[in-house]
Amino acid sequence: MSTSNPKQIHQRPYSRVVLVPIVAVFVCMLEVMCLDTDLVNLANAVGPIFLGLVSTRAAAKLIRDAPVLLISCLPWTLLAIVAYACVGPLVYVFGSQQTIDSIPASLDLDADGLLRTNILNSAFIATMLTTYLLFSNRRSVSFDFDKLITNLQDRRAAMMLVFVCLAIGGLARIVISLAILGGHLSGTVYHLSQMTTLALLPLWYLVGTKVRSFLWIAAVPLFVFEFGDALLTFSKSAIVLSILLPGIGLFLARRSKSILAIVFLLTVLAYAATGSTTARCRELCRTREDLLLPRRIQILSDVVQDKHGIRSLQEDDGIQWWWLRLNYACVQGFVMRAYDQGQPFDSYKNALWTFVPRILVPGKPSMTALGVELNYQIHGQYGSSMGVGIAGEAYGVGGILYVPFAAILLGGIFAFLDSQFAFNQAGGWLYFPIQLISMKMGYRLDGHLVADYLGTTVIVFAYLQIAKILVNTLLSSRR
Repeated sequence: MSTSNPKQIHQRPYSRVVLVPIVAVFVCMLEVMCLDTDLVNLANAVGPIFLGLVSTRAAAKLIRDAPVLLISCLPWTLLAIVAYACVGPLVYVFGSQQTIDSIPASLDLDADGLLRTNILNSAFIATMLTTYLLFSNRRSVSFDFDKLITNLQDRRAAMMLVFVCLAIGGLARIVISLAILGGHLSGTVYHLSQMTTLALLPLWYLVGTKVRSFLWIAAVPLFVFEFGDALLTFSKSAIVLSILLPGIGLFLARRSKSILAIVFLLTVLAYAATGSTTARCRELCRTREDLLLPRRIQILSDVVQDKHGIRSLQEDDGIQWWWLRLNYACVQGFVMRAYDQGQPFDSYKNALWTFVPRILVPGKPSMTALGVELNYQIHGQYGSSMGVGIAGEAYGVGGILYVPFAAILLGGIFAFLDSQFAFNQAGGWLYFPIQLISMKMGYRLDGHLVADYLGTTVIVFAYLQIAKILVNTLLSSRR
């Protein structure tokens, strides 16, 4: 976070992002014109590549101009666009034949079907980012560099955040461990349990300031615990966060871009090294007993020791597994065909339930029903939830008319989160859990609207009230 040109970060560098929705509109028009023509294959290659390059460039410039925006949703949204809407679909163009043949027959996608999913993604991206820019420019979301530095250096607020995260997150984890075999728990409890992970960032920030470097005695064990827990929950996103958050904390303390580069390198390496392992472990979790800690340790141990032949299988079959994990086009095509054949999904019907805590209504419907049902239809089992992406889900629920609805809603949510940027406000560290939620919302474009966005937005509103109380208490005690 350089101070060499403060004017550049006095306001959010929106100009770095404006080109992306413009290009998305252009790409969408190009893809529509090529539909049912001899140029289908060319459009399937050129469209995602062009959009991916522009989005990557925008994300890089955004981070370069204001690295602190890494803790906001926008850079992660751009990276998710690159991963899921650009790189993923290109597996059908540049992937090996073994990779394409490994996709289940029920998810077969011809060139025209692939182009339809690319059109869907381009239109969704253009609408979402345009909405974000319009709402952002109408809100007071610029931030003052001097205020940012002042709020960032509030070590007392950072320390209070550590205690709040560990207390609330630890209690939620105890609740989960006690009720793990007892039916559905509130999604709020699972979200709150992740606050122990969030404690890594302010804790490592305090270590990095050297004023309270003795806190490494707590910071190192917490990192080891969170990384180990992420491995045992078989979650790639949790593994990434357990590395990324301490790194960002050190970066905010030292403001050295070399730290940022090292953290990103370690994050990419960890993701690549654990991707296949976590995916296989999730496949082996078929019963509720598999959720117990001893069973999870056994599953992880078996996979690491290659007792299920995962490494030899992947070495011999020539399948580009990493590429398949980024490819949601096949599932999008499946959902789009289902809707066009008169078989829509109804995952939006539970939207109003997001405002009702499960503790008040234990029989509250599951918010991830669509993903579980999709997994059953495609793989014949209910043991896991399959992602389809926000754009694909919207089409599957209500056809093309629902796609702009979901895109506008998402763009509005991102703009709202952006307006709550933690270090805009006194006691900014205590608003920081919202930044973690912003980051996760940014890269969850492969998720579901109700479960991953509406429900989480309700949690944001609730936490805002808690943060205001904490900040007022902190400021009052100072007076």
